[in-house]
Amino acid sequence: MYDYRNDLMTIIQNIGASPAELAQGRTILQAALNLINALPVDRTSRPTHRRNHQPPAHQFQIKRHETAPRRTPVTPPASQAPAKSAEVAKPKAALAPAVPNGQPTPASATTVKPAPAPVTSQPTAPLPPLNGDQYAALNKLKGLAQELTGFINQTNTAVPAFVNLTKRLAKLEADLSEADQTALASRLTPVKQLLAQAQAVMAPRLPKPAPQPKPKPSPAKAAKPAPSANPMAAALAKEDVKKAPAPFNSQKGQYVVQRELTGAQLLTDSGQAAGHISETIVRKFNLVSGTIVKADINPTDIFVHKALRQIDHLGDLKFDDAQQIQTFDFGVVNKHKRHLRVTFNSNNEPLLVNGKKYAFLLDEDNLQATNGSIVELAWYTNDPDSMRIRWTYPTTAEKTAAKQAAKKRAKPATTLSVPTEKRYPGIDLSGQTVAVLVGNRQEHEDYEATIRLYGGEPTVIDGFKTQKSYLKSKLRGADLVILVKSKAHHGTSKAVVDFQNQLGYNFAVANTLSMGQFEDALYRAANGFPADTASFANQDLTDQIGAALDKVKK
Repeated sequence: MYDYRNDLMTIIQNIGASPAELAQGRTILQAALNLINALPVDRTSRPTHRRNHQPPAHQFQIKRHETAPRRTPVTPPASQAPAKSAEVAKPKAALAPAVPNGQPTPASATTVKPAPAPVTSQPTAPLPPLNGDQYAALNKLKGLAQELTGFINQTNTAVPAFVNLTKRLAKLEADLSEADQTALASRLTPVKQLLAQAQAVMAPRLPKPAPQPKPKPSPAKAAKPAPSANPMAAALAKEDVKKAPAPFNSQKGQYVVQRELTGAQLLTDSGQAAGHISETIVRKFNLVSGTIVKADINPTDIFVHKALRQIDHLGDLKFDDAQQIQTFDFGVVNKHKRHLRVTFNSNNEPLLVNGKKYAFLLDEDNLQATNGSIVELAWYTNDPDSMRIRWTYPTTAEKTAAKQAAKKRAKPATTLSVPTEKRYPGIDLSGQTVAVLVGNRQEHEDYEATIRLYGGEPTVIDGFKTQKSYLKSKLRGADLVILVKSKAHHGTSKAVVDFQNQLGYNFAVANTLSMGQFEDALYRAANGFPADTASFANQDLTDQIGAALDKVKK
């Protein structure tokens, strides 16, 4: 029995004035021809007995592009006219439209192949007023329905095209809000039904997924995954999640802060440790875990320029100081028997660890706090034994002393005490050029006099100029370079370190303007010792340990 619903659905879905719908004219006409041929015959009329009988006007022919040669139809003889009339009296459903000779009869015109699962749709359901996005989605649904019909009728059997079509439908459905899906329900439901029919038709052609090993259930409980409403669409719409790049670039001097019990660690964009900064710097810039900073990292020190912005994670590493580190602010250090301890803070609140009172003990000869000091304690949440002093707050007496010292420093200095005798008699800088990088307002004559006392030729350079071409021209030809750290720009010290290997000079650092520290720096530079006092002290300690071991061996 002829099922008229497929051809009627084809006409309703494809008729329209858009270019895509006009291109389906041949499909619409073929479906209309099938419907006309299936109309019941009016049995009250008698057949016309004429020699040259012509077919009814509604049995028109559709020209197709054919490669076989056309043949001239042969007119039946007059003796066969009654038989022809008898055929006309048969129901029109048995008649097939005329096609050129050599062409196969269209399947839709003779025998309609039923779909795997007939779709019952209501295309005449009125649509509510649509907005712009909903109207655009409606046009996409029309195009998808047209392409799905092609797969159902097997006019298109390309597997990649079908897979791409299912992805487009899944993406369109995911982009529609709940309100949009409600407004387009009368158009979206038939398209889903067409997708189910097309999947049944294309199932033999689709590649079978590779078998995957079944996961072993855990001994506790093997939970079954919840079935998806549309597993095929979900599988096709799923895309590989790429690893998001870090929101900063360490090649541009940007690092992220990872807070520690004291100070913090700077991490690169790949999560590698780049260097440790002190608690003073952390408090100066109010840094917490996840703060991105602009910093210069040198072999001897780290200079933080500024804090840029805040992030909450870097890859799998999440920044949450409150969860990882516990603190106790304004703890009061009191003497107890032969040691110091912290049990309460300045508000008389007890020190609690895991909800219980806790006492933090200190040796009397420690260098961080004394009796009456106010401190901040820090420890890891899961390790109370890691508790330590993070910060010691200055007391009133210390604040007063600091203010007085600041007033003394504010007074204009007269002149530096130029030594008249060598502090290191064994140093002879005859024939050597010594470059000093110091601020442009310091007493250059005093440094020049000290260098001449050791027999060297002085060259004083402005320590606040950071232009590399200027510094390189001044440092070229120098045998020794002394940097007064308190009166020089950080960019200058970085350039001096960078040029050391290139220009081949010995380098040392004097932390302050003190002439004693300047002579110490001269001594280290003249003998090729480490640049700063801390490294020199470590080396001196290593030498002492080595000498002691040599005595033991002897």
